[in-house]
Amino acid sequence: MFEKKLTPQHHWLSILPILIIMTIVGLTLGTSVNTGVQPRETFFDLFMRLDPREVSADDGFNPAIVMIDGESIERVGPWPWPRTALAELVGSVRQAGARAVVITVPVEGPDPLSPEVVGQYWFNRQGQTSGAVAEAVSRLPSNDVSLGNALATIPSAVAIASEPYADLSSGQAWIRTEATGVSWLTLETANGAETDFLALPLSRPQGQLASNIAANARSSVSALPADRDGTVRRVPLAWNAYGTPVPSTALASVILQNGTATAVPHRSVVRSSGRTFTQMIIDGDTIALDRQNAAALYLPSDVSIPTISAWRVLSGSDSWTSALQGNVVFIGENVNSGSIVHTARGEMSKTQVHALMADQLADGVSLNRPEWAGFLEAGLALLLGVGAVICALILKPVLAATYTAVLSIATFILSWMIFSNSSLLIDPSPAISAMIGGQIGVVLSRLAGSVLRDDAVRGAFHGALPPSTMAKLQRGRAAHLLDGTRRQVTVLSCNVRLPEAIRAEFLKDPAAYMAFKAQTNDRLRQTILNLGGTVDYGEDGRLLGYWNVPEESVDHIEDACSCALQMIEDVNQLAEDTELAQSVRPARLLGKEISSPFSQGRLEVGISSDVCFSGPVGRGNRNRYSVIGPAVAFANLLRNRSRLYGPAIICDETVFTALRHHFAFLDLDVLKVNDDTTPRPVYGLVGNPFLKASKAFRTMSDTQRALVVSWREGSIAAAEAYLKQLEELPGTHEAYVDLFRDRIGHARKEGAAESKAPLWDGGQQVYL
Repeated sequence: MFEKKLTPQHHWLSILPILIIMTIVGLTLGTSVNTGVQPRETFFDLFMRLDPREVSADDGFNPAIVMIDGESIERVGPWPWPRTALAELVGSVRQAGARAVVITVPVEGPDPLSPEVVGQYWFNRQGQTSGAVAEAVSRLPSNDVSLGNALATIPSAVAIASEPYADLSSGQAWIRTEATGVSWLTLETANGAETDFLALPLSRPQGQLASNIAANARSSVSALPADRDGTVRRVPLAWNAYGTPVPSTALASVILQNGTATAVPHRSVVRSSGRTFTQMIIDGDTIALDRQNAAALYLPSDVSIPTISAWRVLSGSDSWTSALQGNVVFIGENVNSGSIVHTARGEMSKTQVHALMADQLADGVSLNRPEWAGFLEAGLALLLGVGAVICALILKPVLAATYTAVLSIATFILSWMIFSNSSLLIDPSPAISAMIGGQIGVVLSRLAGSVLRDDAVRGAFHGALPPSTMAKLQRGRAAHLLDGTRRQVTVLSCNVRLPEAIRAEFLKDPAAYMAFKAQTNDRLRQTILNLGGTVDYGEDGRLLGYWNVPEESVDHIEDACSCALQMIEDVNQLAEDTELAQSVRPARLLGKEISSPFSQGRLEVGISSDVCFSGPVGRGNRNRYSVIGPAVAFANLLRNRSRLYGPAIICDETVFTALRHHFAFLDLDVLKVNDDTTPRPVYGLVGNPFLKASKAFRTMSDTQRALVVSWREGSIAAAEAYLKQLEELPGTHEAYVDLFRDRIGHARKEGAAESKAPLWDGGQQVYL
């Protein structure tokens, strides 16, 4: 299971997938009624692309557009045009048989090209003739009057306030507005919600609307607030302008003939500025709104609307009139950068967006995202996310990923089918994100655990375990190698013993002694690792090497012996290198010529193989891999006795028995360990198979074996005779000869005779 993928110190990582899922659930609940939330809006955009709005041909509302475009500017004149040009467009549209006219170009504030404005400009200038000119110009008819008179001849609406006062997500964008006594709006009591005031978004008019225009046309707000990604996806249907409720341009175009719309206040949502409304009833059709009093823009598959260039309307040609007859005509412009907005279907002019939204309202089509949608989405996210985590824990990665992929697709299809059949907007992204996030959390937890475990392994076992074992541990697929085990282990204990004179010199410079030990141990440690051994440190900084742990090895005894022989070459090489480079610190500090400690030192190695316990003995970065058992103690004993016997490498009988046909061994002694009455022979490893084949070695081996056998049998005279033969052989270790010379002398002194039992039953008593 999951916790087994982590070390005990890192079990806290197992909550990461749950934290990710709960974070997604919390965000879902916290933002369920917010607008512009991603990736929710992207999914909804995709739903509407897959299943666009169907256009009704018999709703009685057919929009058309008269567009002041670039070609019109080239033919008629630069923008802005005077409002008399708008009046002329209105007149032409009326003559073409349009049902109503909606001017989406904001017309609040004075017309800068109107005669009274131009005259006011001349009044403020200095000069003898300017006053007369200004007075003459100011007597000309006002452009606003001309536009108002034209609007009076046809049901019409004009736009004001092309921008909201502030971002609708902020509190300062909303204002308490009295909604009673407004001709176009009535309030309906629903679910116990009664109020005379509404919280409406505040628009930003650029001035007052001329009285003649206001009297002959319905005012409307043309602002189209965008989401945070800059996309217009919804249109607020009611605004506050000049302190009173004003419909949006899209809504105004729909209620030009019907006259009113009914707002249904929200039952529970009350802003500090008043109560919002949750529905708008238009001609008997209920339009669902969000908490910004906005209807979602639901675009048809074909977003094009019959459009006539303004210059054609002003030219007097009748070729375009059939396109406007019986339609609601929107007059707008797309030459100003502010008149273009980005929608889910690309860039459109504000005029086109208002026309599409008006057609949607006339069809009575709206998209509904109910208040309970967030709870449903959060519940699905929790359920499917936990399922994905469980799959990631118990299944193979491919199967777990398949679970997430299949259910993600199914969740998306189900949400889309709900949208297609009921216009309900259910967001599949929380469930999909929870499944993906939960499984990513499992992966991250495992990776983090692996990294932390790898750091712990590196900190505790780097330079101690064989490279192959370290690689397996770092890949995270061999944690069992660090479990405790009991099996046969071959133990190598080694030390470089220095002469007393060198040790005395080192007492004057402890740092140099520690540098010497570090250099020696590092070289020997690397040799152990290269030959598949595990490195540990014993008392007094001595090195220990273990074979057959953590990984099992068939040739662990042979590898240990090969390592011991290589260590002799390493120490010799260190002696040559330091003598050549003169890099040994004591030689420089003492100011006199002394040999390198490496050449003066003597390598002592003990090798023993027996059944032992092995495993990590520590926690965290203080951890180390060690072996506990008789082989460790006996290897240390053999290492200590190397100076008594002469050969650098001393082995027990198990090592000798395993390799006697491959390596060169010398019989050395028989020891009785602790209270064990059975003697245990020990041997000296002196070389590889090439040395074993030499005649000189065979002679020495046979003579030394006869010496040990005679000694064990109590034949003092025979042992003395073999000792004399051994003294005459080249390569005989003086320490070994001295050891048996002392033993034989002690035996004769104690009165041992040929017929008597051996003085110590042939075994030297030792204690571990």
